[in-house]
Amino acid sequence: MKYITAYYRQQGEETPSLLLQQFVYRGVPVCFACLQTRKEETKGIKEWVRSFSWEKAIRKPERWLTKARGELEKLFPFPEKSMFVLAVGEWILLSAGTDGQGMYQVNSNFGRGVAQSMKDNFLGVIEPEVGVLLNIRAREIVDEEKIREEKIGKVLCPGELRNDEQVEKRLQELGGTSFFLFARENGRE
Repeated sequence: MKYITAYYRQQGEETPSLLLQQFVYRGVPVCFACLQTRKEETKGIKEWVRSFSWEKAIRKPERWLTKARGELEKLFPFPEKSMFVLAVGEWILLSAGTDGQGMYQVNSNFGRGVAQSMKDNFLGVIEPEVGVLLNIRAREIVDEEKIREEKIGKVLCPGELRNDEQVEKRLQELGGTSFFLFARENGRE
């Protein structure tokens, strides 16, 4: 499995911050992305990323992602203002903010892109050809949730995604501040 990732930050006075760490360790893709509206929290999160035992997480991802969830929850005194995704190989940990932010699962259904809002935190396996979108100002895309899901599904249709640059251009169409992670089977282009 490999990841296609991209982000887009809409500039403005109150632009949310994005912390992104992405690498391949012993052939296993690893990605940590955090979007938040409170920039003062970033320092503690950076220290956590540097000190986390990535090698152990790769060997036993479910156990270490569960541990990471507890550690990260302590780092976010204002969880309603933050969202993050932590992916290790096929395992993924997601945390959705509760302040009108958007976290969406995006996949293909009969060749069409389909997005579904995710309201809760999630720990589990991400299937190939499925993506996760974090968007701080999702309501700015379209106010009504159903129409917003349709637009996100059209713009980020997994069957059409080929590389990071293409995804970044599509995130610009959505606006706001966004991060997108897409899991792709090895060898598929």
